[in-house]
Amino acid sequence: MKENHKETAKPDFLTSIFLIGLSLVILGLSLAMPKYVEWGMYATPSIAPIIFSSLLLMCGIILFIRSIAVRGYAIRITREQTVRFITSKPFYNFSATLGFVLLYYVLMGRVHFVLISALYLFLNMFYFHSTAWWKSLIISVVTAGLIWYSFNYLFLIPLP
Repeated sequence: MKENHKETAKPDFLTSIFLIGLSLVILGLSLAMPKYVEWGMYATPSIAPIIFSSLLLMCGIILFIRSIAVRGYAIRITREQTVRFITSKPFYNFSATLGFVLLYYVLMGRVHFVLISALYLFLNMFYFHSTAWWKSLIISVVTAGLIWYSFNYLFLIPLP
């Protein structure tokens, strides 16, 4: 194995377990989705999540095997490591992004699609300092509006 893989073996081991678990949950939920037998398998709404979760599962298994090969399972978590992880910038970024997704999920169906999508986009752009706040606001509203219009009037697929 390459030397740089040995350095990431422990995080790879934890990530692989997370990916395998997540892909199995998505795969299970996808298989439980309603099937439209008269349309054929290609038209069932669960085909894309089944394919993507299967690919994610394969990637997780490959990562798991690679991490096991270099003893990535030998993990010792200390209090110092935990504090360093919780106070790290990537953890804050992940937490903020997860919070935005959860907010979007909670508001879905209760607030108009354009409003919550624009809010979601704006919060992400504002949090990650992509551009000036007013540019982020314009981009968010225009993008959400265009997506809503395209799906409702061009593709004839109603959005919530």
